[in-house]
Amino acid sequence: MLNCTIYTTLEPCLMCVGALLQTRIKHIVFALKDSKFGCVESLYNLTLDKRFNHRSEYTYSLNLDSKEMLQSFFGEIRNL
Repeated sequence: MLNCTIYTTLEPCLMCVGALLQTRIKHIVFALKDSKFGCVESLYNLTLDKRFNHRSEYTYSLNLDSKEMLQSFFGEIRNL
């Protein structure tokens, strides 16, 4: 997985960043920051931490369609 890129709507949390670093994902692309749990840029930047033996590049690209999609999805889940 050394040359893989992962695309996600929401900024990865601590557990997800750990998994991405363990699998040596090269690049992370996310559309929305997560001010509560985001560990790529919002709370921490674990992807570039030199204490780990692997670092991942990342791109944050705001996408309001992703925000609408997530809100709609979780709104439906709550109404079940």
